[in-house]
Amino acid sequence: MKKFIVVVGCTFGLLFSLLGANGHLVASDVDAGTVSHKTGNYTIDKILSSYEGEEFFTKDYVDEMFNNWSIDENTKVIADEEGGLFYSLTDNHAVLKTYDTDSGQVVEELSLDSPRATTVGELKEALYEALEE
Repeated sequence: MKKFIVVVGCTFGLLFSLLGANGHLVASDVDAGTVSHKTGNYTIDKILSSYEGEEFFTKDYVDEMFNNWSIDENTKVIADEEGGLFYSLTDNHAVLKTYDTDSGQVVEELSLDSPRATTVGELKEALYEALEE
């Protein structure tokens, strides 16, 4: 099934696959419901579940990942179904829609105003807390 992405909003949104310095952070095929450090936030739970038990998941790795992002801690982020993160550098209200090219139906819609979104600061805090446990 072919898909294409349309970014809706006043500014251009950015879609990233959430790769850290060594490209290990991939949360595809991970069920956020299985994470042992449940926070109640979909994005945080999805990313935590992708890290759980991974050898590369260290404080240094998290520090380097967030330093490489170079974005404000109040910037909103939301995880997509594949475990990537969507955020916008200029619009904390951006919407990203993925359409099925055959049917024209919306396959996935990500809104930074959704309760499934979080901030970079909240995500960072949750990752550090998980490392302490």
